[in-house]
Amino acid sequence: VLISRTTMPTKRIHLWSPPRACSTAMMYSFHNRPDTTVTDEPLYAHHLAKRPDLHRDERDAVMASQSSSWNEVVDEVLMAPYESDVVFHKHMAKHIFWEEDLSFMEHPESIHVLLIREPVMQLASWHRTKYERSMDETGLVHQFQLISHLEAKGKKVIVVDAAALLNNPRPVLAELCAECGIPFYESMLNWPAGPRKEDGAWAYYYYGSVHKSTHFSQTVTPIKPFPDEMKQLLTLCEPLYTFMRRLVLVVPTDDLHKGGASHRDTDLVWVRDRLLTRPSATISALDAVVSDGSAVRGCLRVYNGICPMLHEHLGRIEALAIRKGFCGAQTADQIENAVYRTLAVNDVRDNVLIRIVHEDRGVIVSIDDPPTANHELLGRCMSPTDASDEADSSVAQRLQIGAAGEVANAHEIGLCVVLGSTVVVPVANVRTTDTVINATLDAAVAIMKRVPSITSIERRNILLSLVQNADEVFSMTVGSTVSSIHTLNGFSVGCKTDAKPGPFTAEIHTAFQAVMTDSTLWKTMPPWNT
Repeated sequence: VLISRTTMPTKRIHLWSPPRACSTAMMYSFHNRPDTTVTDEPLYAHHLAKRPDLHRDERDAVMASQSSSWNEVVDEVLMAPYESDVVFHKHMAKHIFWEEDLSFMEHPESIHVLLIREPVMQLASWHRTKYERSMDETGLVHQFQLISHLEAKGKKVIVVDAAALLNNPRPVLAELCAECGIPFYESMLNWPAGPRKEDGAWAYYYYGSVHKSTHFSQTVTPIKPFPDEMKQLLTLCEPLYTFMRRLVLVVPTDDLHKGGASHRDTDLVWVRDRLLTRPSATISALDAVVSDGSAVRGCLRVYNGICPMLHEHLGRIEALAIRKGFCGAQTADQIENAVYRTLAVNDVRDNVLIRIVHEDRGVIVSIDDPPTANHELLGRCMSPTDASDEADSSVAQRLQIGAAGEVANAHEIGLCVVLGSTVVVPVANVRTTDTVINATLDAAVAIMKRVPSITSIERRNILLSLVQNADEVFSMTVGSTVSSIHTLNGFSVGCKTDAKPGPFTAEIHTAFQAVMTDSTLWKTMPPWNT
């Protein structure tokens, strides 16, 4: 039963969907609102009239039930007066013909929603029909063109992914309603089983499953091999779906967007030989970096347009890439160019992390924010005369002790110990220790070599027993800053007589401060316009 009509302008929601994408369930959801009238594919007869080559079992029934005149449908259905505040028109995107009058799309009352579905699932479902396997029949090209057409006219397009709708209907529908400027009703989540009088004349052929449904749910179908004859079509569909998925409605409870979008989501990323948007910055699952983790990784930090010891770090990455026999091994200068261009195009030059992954076929460079929370406590540059209970607590909370008594994440938190005049620096906890360049610890090692009282520097696994019996304990974080550690897991470590950093930690900190003020040790980034 419809609620009383208000004086507000009608909201005319046009859902443009591909076939086999739960569009009828969406129509039933909106039909269950108290303020909405729905129509089912009103342009279908026109589509069949324009495409006499298409065989459809329902052709005669459709032609008898609808007008095949585009203008009549627009005037008498799409833009007709309604007694409800909301009108929901379910369309197949492929029913659009660009030579027709599309002015109704630009009308202030018109709201456009694209429903998309993962091509693998859509095409596998479409394959169960006996109809044409063509790009035109998928509707994806029409959806892509519709986005361009509406954006040129200044109209917003709302994109909903069918998988998100089926998995999390309430938050997706609530967000969709908010975008459309209409209230969300709990009644949209359920509907009575059975047909509707609004169903199109083709319901007999296609709506068996949805007539049995009472709510949104994933269709359970037998897992079968993807049809070989659809694979070429799949390769054509995937890029269009990937593009449209970047525009999908962001729902806070959607796992893909949990916590909201990051301001880094719009950054550009260097991938091998060019800059790409983050959603496009992908590599094949068959690449060595994915299949066996074969890569050299580095993390640098930029301060006010300068990066400490840049050439030293990049030189080590180059050497390891050559040692591992990468076919696309890059020189330090080539990596520097990628780093510089990534920073420049994103217009960042201060307090930012540079993440470098050198894999078999080239270099991937991305930028990130400095660590926060516990990482931030660890990353503060501690005064040699100050204690850091906060840093102690932070490190203790993050210790991960392995079965053999080793500190499994010592490399991650940059945990170093002093034994006499020897400093023990952790190795990476990976299968081959030479695959990771930790620029932070490398910087620490370079700085420690400047401390006369340190006679040797060792890289090995850090055991908890080693930490508990050390003369001094400190951490070197991604920011290449020094934090003195005094308590771990309730044990007093390092300088046991007071809470001040020990002499070696203080000397390392002093050496670090000297590096910070010695410009010859830093690579200054040139102005962005050079």
